[in-house]
Amino acid sequence: MQWLSGSNDLTQLYFTVQENKTDEEEHVKRVAGAVSDKIGKSGRVVYGSFVYRPGQHFAADITSALGALMSFLGAFSVLLSGFLVINTINALLAQHTRQIGIMKSIGGTTSQIITMYLVMVLVFGLLAFLIAAPLAAAAGYVVARGIGSYLNFHVAGFRIPTSTLLLELAVQFSFH
Repeated sequence: MQWLSGSNDLTQLYFTVQENKTDEEEHVKRVAGAVSDKIGKSGRVVYGSFVYRPGQHFAADITSALGALMSFLGAFSVLLSGFLVINTINALLAQHTRQIGIMKSIGGTTSQIITMYLVMVLVFGLLAFLIAAPLAAAAGYVVARGIGSYLNFHVAGFRIPTSTLLLELAVQFSFH
């Protein structure tokens, strides 16, 4: 190790097996044992060896938990935003009671008034989507890059998948 790095202070050795590195944990453990024996026979002290689960990232459990937590928070925020939309429309209708009465008195039908307010809600929803979708995608990319650098993997370039936009539209219009 001193010849490789110029230091005698190194106490860990990381290696990757060449064959069956992702399917057979026992094979990887046998190779780790052979490496430990060889180092021990050379006069060095081996305190132990640790084999990650072959074929899985060392932080697979952490990322699964993080994904579940972010999914729960996302669903919770969608639920809360639905209540926000409902309360906002109720408040708007309560404020427009006089205007609705005047429209009814000059011949406006119930279906016309409902259609007018539904179109207004849909336009507001579409404007909100046009503002929020790109901002959410950019924020998601920044979060993914931060988590990726922490967990030692590279996130591909910024893109917005069509399926994500369609899902956001479906959620946005499901409350209207």
